[in-house]
Amino acid sequence: MKRKILTASLAAFAVLSSVSCIKDLDALPLNPTDYTSEVAYGTELGAYISGLSKVYSGLYDPRNATGLGNSNQGSFLGGTWLFNENSSDEMFHTGSIDTWSLTVNFDTWNEVANDLSNGIYGNAVLTITFANEFLIQTTDEKLAARGADQTLIDQVHSLRAEAKVIRAYCYATLIDIYGNIPFVDENTPIGKTPPVQKMRKDAFEWTVAQLEELLAGNDLPAAGSNYPRVDRGTALATLVRLYLNAEVYTGQAMWQETKDACERLFRLGAYELCPEYQWVFMGDNGENPAAIKEIIFANYYHYQHTSWNWGGTTLLLATAIDADLMRDGYPTGFGDSWSGSHMPTEWVERFFHPTNVNYETGEYTIEDKRGQFFYIKGHTPDMKEGPWVFKEGWAVLKWSNLPHDVSAADYISTAAARKFADTDYVYIRLGEMYLAYAEACLHLNQKAAGLPYLNALRKRAGVSEVSDYDSEFLFEEYSRELYWEGHRRRDLIRFDKFSSASYLWHWKGGSYEGQSFPKYKEILPIPTNELQANENLVQNPGYADNR
Repeated sequence: MKRKILTASLAAFAVLSSVSCIKDLDALPLNPTDYTSEVAYGTELGAYISGLSKVYSGLYDPRNATGLGNSNQGSFLGGTWLFNENSSDEMFHTGSIDTWSLTVNFDTWNEVANDLSNGIYGNAVLTITFANEFLIQTTDEKLAARGADQTLIDQVHSLRAEAKVIRAYCYATLIDIYGNIPFVDENTPIGKTPPVQKMRKDAFEWTVAQLEELLAGNDLPAAGSNYPRVDRGTALATLVRLYLNAEVYTGQAMWQETKDACERLFRLGAYELCPEYQWVFMGDNGENPAAIKEIIFANYYHYQHTSWNWGGTTLLLATAIDADLMRDGYPTGFGDSWSGSHMPTEWVERFFHPTNVNYETGEYTIEDKRGQFFYIKGHTPDMKEGPWVFKEGWAVLKWSNLPHDVSAADYISTAAARKFADTDYVYIRLGEMYLAYAEACLHLNQKAAGLPYLNALRKRAGVSEVSDYDSEFLFEEYSRELYWEGHRRRDLIRFDKFSSASYLWHWKGGSYEGQSFPKYKEILPIPTNELQANENLVQNPGYADNR
């Protein structure tokens, strides 16, 4: 029921939430008979759930809600996924007509705006604004003034906690991708003065404190009880990710805090590894109980309810296949192809060591189950043309629209007509938390504690367990476990492999042989239109201020 209520509300807000200026959210209508928040909420829980759905809508990729970018590449999910993957060694994008791909593929972006940067920034800020507005409209005082009883007040407290987790997740994303960011919360006067800028360290500390405060209270839904909405597990997992990357964000490592937060998450007892790695990324992952047990935070997609949405997993599925691949039996159960994103051959060879590779028949052998989702029939290992030729390199079929218990052959008639995804997008899952725990244990010289979690992933993958590990081996496990899940740039930065010359790949830094690029590009520039609108913002170091 929760899923149906949220889906219906999101569909409505996809149409209603298009705004041209954030300050409009604080404007009361001139006509006293117009619809206001005082009329909208009242004393029915459903009205407050609808209000909460507007907070979620920015993450669920509403149709161009920010007026920035386009509806798939410029969305929050599409933008973060494409930027974190295409700027790395894991992915190339063939879209030479897309201005962002001309620079992101080669790590040569600058302060000039593009769809990815504008979309991530705009949707994150808009979602934060919606969360703040929801919190302003749902105080105990306002609820009491509307005649709400104690039962409704307690229920709204839980919805408020969800809004704060979503806001914290958006702030965590901005901290990761933009560093020094504008800051507002429900206590910031709206429309009076432009938002102040928080330095990366200060924004990190505020976001961590917000999550810890939520976890100290009792308002969050129990872990694993609220899918696909956020809950206590989502808050803890977001905290783990922040602590894990603390040295990048603040200059001070927080390995003990990372380990402790992971253990708090594990003690909840709400999550388990899915027995089959593939099921986590399949078309019924939001209905399959075994897959749901691993998923901590997800975006819901369904071909009927989200058929207005070319972003999300529709983007992930369509960009990874071409027409030839569909004609070869619709192996991912999806009926549209964009011939967009593909994987460099060297990445597969580096981490999965394929043997018996035959590009004519499409056959190859990889022992690790996590490496069995590639397609190479008719492809070539050559990467001389870089991103622009889809059949150079390997197609990645990790994300699938097939139900876990239906074969591609039995799904063909459905797949041919399916042009919008059923697959829920997985933002955070337990497998990532296992790796974070192993990494924290490594830095704390407690590898014996981390080994069982590392080996649980390897056992599921069908490869031998290990009795020891070091930083390089752990990096390789991150590569094998989390590829094409929107993590790669962040992990490369943490392992000092993103911008440096110590780790190269073809076309890194714009050179076929690969080369380092300036470290300041580990974060994106603040979009020029934001600088022009807010005199309190200072451009990130290394980028020109074009206001």
